[in-house]
Amino acid sequence: MATALQGQVARAQEIVPELVGVSLASTTEGLTFTFVASSDTVATLDALQYLDGGPCVEAIRVAQAIDIPDADALDERQWELFARGESAAGVEASLSMPVLTGGRVTGGVNLYASRPGAFRDRYDELADVFGAWAAGAVTNADLTFRTRGEAAKAPARLDAIGDIAKAVGVVAARQGVSTVEARTRLEHAGTLAGIATENVARAVLSNLDERGA
Repeated sequence: MATALQGQVARAQEIVPELVGVSLASTTEGLTFTFVASSDTVATLDALQYLDGGPCVEAIRVAQAIDIPDADALDERQWELFARGESAAGVEASLSMPVLTGGRVTGGVNLYASRPGAFRDRYDELADVFGAWAAGAVTNADLTFRTRGEAAKAPARLDAIGDIAKAVGVVAARQGVSTVEARTRLEHAGTLAGIATENVARAVLSNLDERGA
């Protein structure tokens, strides 16, 4: 699936040369998760959305494309962690499009670019690249992610444990939940994005550190 995605990315880069990454999310029984991404950086951006909100989640919810033409235009009060994650990754624009199968939203395609306004007036071309392929990919996806949950659990190194503990404090304070619930949310975001919990934690911490938060 990752190899197939790279083929779509290559086609999309002919339309948007500044494209830096793409992910494909599936939604089943009300749960949205990334099952293929073009890079770990893109998967991490997805994880921050699952943790604290973002255009991918919103595009699937409202069944409409959402173009964030300029990273500086993001309302950080709404999607703070995602906004900071984009900035740290050098992403200046994002486009999230719902995937429809039989008239029903079954997933979403997320595209990230390094230039503000990179996706403007290019929705239809990009939808042609990803539309039918994404719908077929979502339909045939393996929707089991127990193995993801197991892989995202106990970190192997002490520094990873420390990073997770710090990020738990940040999430607990920001979202007004207990540290137990904050830890659960970090693990869940990593599972949905297919990355380890400590990688989500480091994304949270690095973005805050860069802003002096």
